[in-house]
Amino acid sequence: MKKIIVAFDGLKFSDNSLQYALMLAKSMPAHVVGISLESMLYNSLAPYEILHQYTGNDEADRVIQADTACRDAAIDYFESACRNEGVTCTVHRDQRFAMDDLLRESVYADLLVIDSRETMSVEKENPPTGFIRQLLTEVQCPVFLVNEQFVDVDKVIMLFDGSPSSVHAIKMFNYTVPALNLLPLEILTVNATHTGNHTPDSHLMKEFMKRHHPNARYTVLQGHVEETILDYLKTQPFNTLIVMGAQQHGGLYRLFHNQLCNTLIRQVKCPLFLSHC
Repeated sequence: MKKIIVAFDGLKFSDNSLQYALMLAKSMPAHVVGISLESMLYNSLAPYEILHQYTGNDEADRVIQADTACRDAAIDYFESACRNEGVTCTVHRDQRFAMDDLLRESVYADLLVIDSRETMSVEKENPPTGFIRQLLTEVQCPVFLVNEQFVDVDKVIMLFDGSPSSVHAIKMFNYTVPALNLLPLEILTVNATHTGNHTPDSHLMKEFMKRHHPNARYTVLQGHVEETILDYLKTQPFNTLIVMGAQQHGGLYRLFHNQLCNTLIRQVKCPLFLSHC
């Protein structure tokens, strides 16, 4: 049995994250840990609003009590949903600093499920938010990044460029969510123009994939890498899961993959499975 952690903000609960976590947990099976991020620096009103709109402590206390009730209700909903689906669960109420708490939790998890719109702030941001961008550079387990719409995953596209990180992501996908290995699977490679239409390390890659995904289909395109990947993935249905790797260190290589990841989060409505090498 594996351990999935699903991070949520009880003040802006993401039901999509929960539904994906339950879908994955039932397919593995897995134990689901709900991480209720309750940073002591975050409430439903920004600090300056409390200071400037209210003159006494009574109103601030009322806000804190209302936030606590809202978070309690989110936890009750989470636990009820898990019970109804027959999934075992635990809740951790992390009440110090949201990012530090979540990164520590990720060390002891097989997979983190989180909404790409998560901010841990009253401020609204377009995805990927600052919170998500920082998380993805430091997280210690694979991440299943969900979008605004839950749909059952019916197809998997793995981005492969011949780098160790892209192969590592495939390995982590095989280990973490083996039930999804049974879905139709496509290996997508984009080569620069005039560099050929072959998969990098074709013999080795196909030898490896034959042991894990013998029916995988290979697609090799040519063009500007980021633009071509984006154009292709935009044609895919929302129930497609995209698997990609990244490096936590590595200069320009890391910068490129971060840019590609941010672009996919912004413009492609499919869920993403991300793994660092």
